[in-house]
Amino acid sequence: MRGLGDAIARGARFNPNHDPSNGEFTEAGAGGSGGYVKGSSSGDPTEPLAHMPQVVEKLKEIGGGKITGSAGFNYSNRTETQGDPALADIAHAQGFDGKPTVVSEEELQGLINDGWTEAYRGMRLPAGPSGVGGDGATTPDGHDTYSDQFRYGDYYAGTGLGGNGTYVALGDGATKTADLFGADVMHLAINPDANVLPGDQLFALKDEEQEALSAERLQIFDDARAGVLTNEQASAATSALETDSDPGNLMSDAGRWAAAHGYDAIVWKDNFGDPSMAVVLNRTAVAVAK
Repeated sequence: MRGLGDAIARGARFNPNHDPSNGEFTEAGAGGSGGYVKGSSSGDPTEPLAHMPQVVEKLKEIGGGKITGSAGFNYSNRTETQGDPALADIAHAQGFDGKPTVVSEEELQGLINDGWTEAYRGMRLPAGPSGVGGDGATTPDGHDTYSDQFRYGDYYAGTGLGGNGTYVALGDGATKTADLFGADVMHLAINPDANVLPGDQLFALKDEEQEALSAERLQIFDDARAGVLTNEQASAATSALETDSDPGNLMSDAGRWAAAHGYDAIVWKDNFGDPSMAVVLNRTAVAVAK
């Protein structure tokens, strides 16, 4: 657990650094190329979401949709098989939907020995005309198994209580945990340089951000009361603040929030304080055995 242990020890790192032209946090590589696209690693948690206007505009461009309240974005071309379409498009906007590094089992073990964090994920087999794992069974994008979809196919944003994303098991009991979820078990490793958000710090960071936004709302109110802003100007400023900070309650999910802030994964600990589960957001930040 050396790789993630070091990342967790460093603590959560708010990440407002981005390319203003497109809202991306990427420093190297490119989405879809298979190269690791790493989020930046510094910033002030009291700085409200300066990048959100750019991310929002890119998401609109990707999905051709509009903001529709608590459901986030209404993408007319998205289906139920795509899990969380808003997270999938945030991942695309960030370059996080590129392919993972696919290696042999021996090469993966070498990465783990070098400090990458070992993980496992269990999945059911696709259902075909003759049942689960039957003849003609494929994933929505045509792969024989969901593990092959993760390796080679379209980015799939799953859902879960610890934040939407791809759940993997960590620690001594990881293989047993993975087996509980299906016969298709995938062996992975997480890059030790991944920008990891410890789950126990996630809500504190979100609260800090909301406090900063509340302070901005209060300043607009005070300026209107003092005559610095007209009522119309105050209303426009408040509307712009809400749209720029969290349009349509898009950031209500922890996985969306973390991906939009440039985090590669969220890591949750068990009752003994040991990392037991990771929610992978950046597929390029992992290696997976063939």
